[in-house]
This record gives sequence, structure tokens and C-alpha cells, in this order.
Amino acid sequence: MSAENALVTRHVALFGGTFDPVHHTHRAIIDAVLDTDLVDLVLVLPAGDPWQKSEVIASAKDRLEMCRLALGAHADVEISDIEIQRDGPTYTIDTVHELLREHPEWKISLVLGADSVANFHTWHRADQLSELVEILAVARPGHELHPGAPLVHPLRINRVDMPESSLSATEIRAELNAGRVPPGLNPAVLHYIHQHSLYVGD
Repeated sequence: MSAENALVTRHVALFGGTFDPVHHTHRAIIDAVLDTDLVDLVLVLPAGDPWQKSEVIASAKDRLEMCRLALGAHADVEISDIEIQRDGPTYTIDTVHELLREHPEWKISLVLGADSVANFHTWHRADQLSELVEILAVARPGHELHPGAPLVHPLRINRVDMPESSLSATEIRAELNAGRVPPGLNPAVLHYIHQHSLYVGD
């Protein structure tokens, strides 16, 4: 790659989460984000030690592999282990700084649900983060987005509408634990879960 091409801005959306397990709604969110034509790439980031999440069942390795099975075949989607490789709590600001050091040509957006937009001010170093990124806020049509407490650098929000989904990772885990086959799982992910006896006896 020439130096000239290396400096071309690439718009990258970071889609983080526990993905415990990854399911069809995650796929639908990615499709909705790509359909906006606002980004060139969605980077999926399974969390290592999510500091605002009280319960993670599957190991980071298993969650990473399930994301690769469910989402890795899409040309505009990449799966990253950057947050899993880092020791200690997973802070988005650290991830963004690391990615921008490696890819200074990137323009970064964060894919967030409406609840995360409302709670953004509680995030670690939220004011610094809001200066570095834009927000792709996923919401149901007809529903308002309500940013929380004001920040020094107000959130720059682009709305992404998508149909309502009733899928819940908590409910999927409960179904698996009960020996039932839940809806909303990629067949390869379901096979991986059964092969590795995940979500049994939780």
C-alpha cells in the first residue's frame, strides 16, 4: 500500500459487547449500520472484562469464537480480540486510543443502543471519548433518543433505525440451560455451544 493510500480516511464502527452468546439481533444491528452507508467497516469487539456488566458466563475465548462463526464471513465485518487481550477492566476509551495509534486514518463511531446513549456520561473518561468518536445510535422507529447528562464535548449522534427484536441473551441462555433449542442462534454457534457444553448448569 502506498503512503498516499494509507492516509485515506476509513470510517469504522466499533460494535462492542459481551456477545454471551452472539445472536441474530447482533447480526441485524450490523446490517442496519452498514445499510446507512456511513461506515466502511464494522469492527466487532467482544469484551474481555466489561466493567459495567455484572455477569458474563462464557469465557472470552468462547465468545470470540462464536462471533467469528456468526459474523466473520461478511466482507465489511471484522472480529477483533483487542479487548480480550488487554488485562484489567475493558474501557472503550483505551480501545479507541489503541486503534487510533495503529490506524490514524480511521474515523471511529461507536454502535450503541438507546440505553447506552442515555448512560454514556457514566462511562470511563466519557468527556475524552465523546471528543474522539461519533455515535451510531440504534433505536426503534418512532422512539426518541435521550442523551444523559451533558458532556464537555456533546455527543455527535447519527440515528440508526431497526425493527424491534425480542431476542435476549439472558433468555437464550435460560432456554439452553433447560435443554431447549432457542430461536435466534446461528446454526454454527448452536453447534459450538453444544460441543463445548456452554450455558449448562448456569
